Amino acid sequence: KIGIGLLAITIFLICWTILDMATAIPYFTLTDKENESGGSIVEIGLMCGCIGSTNAGEFGKATVTGDFGNYSLWYVFQYVYQLSLLITAAVLAFQTRKIRQEFNESSRLAFVIYSIFFFFVLQLVFWILENYKTIDYILASGLVSLILSLDALVALCIYFLPKLYAATRKKKKLNTMDLYMRAMNEG
Repeated sequence: KIGIGLLAITIFLICWTILDMATAIPYFTLTDKENESGGSIVEIGLMCGCIGSTNAGEFGKATVTGDFGNYSLWYVFQYVYQLSLLITAAVLAFQTRKIRQEFNESSRLAFVIYSIFFFFVLQLVFWILENYKTIDYILASGLVSLILSLDALVALCIYFLPKLYAATRKKKKLNTMDLYMRAMNEG
């Protein structure tokens, strides 16, 4: 079942890459500077965009007809997939809550789900703000990138730091016990 899931994700990402290829898209900024003849200087920059996501000069917007309006269809798929994973993980955490404590990780899993959901909502907020042109595309992209990095870091810390702490604490107890046993044997 895991292989089927990985295959589906791989096919989705391949389709996304083929159908919505990344390309350099120019943008123009009118500056206050003047050239030798007194005209305004226009700076030209490049942003990474997708061919399938641009429409009539609107950078980063997909033209999806129907209920989605100007939202990028790929982002809709991404967020629906993320939400389905969060719901599945929440169900699994709920189902495993009554397992013996030695094997029970439902509380840690639930806390990871809460943190991932928090970062998921932040991503949605910045995506919506960018879509309604409340914030700039570059700022929204940078913030979402930061959010994704923090999301992964926090999830790893929540899940693994308690385990590492328990392992080092157990090792210290063993070392103390070894010293005690050696002292008893020698004395």
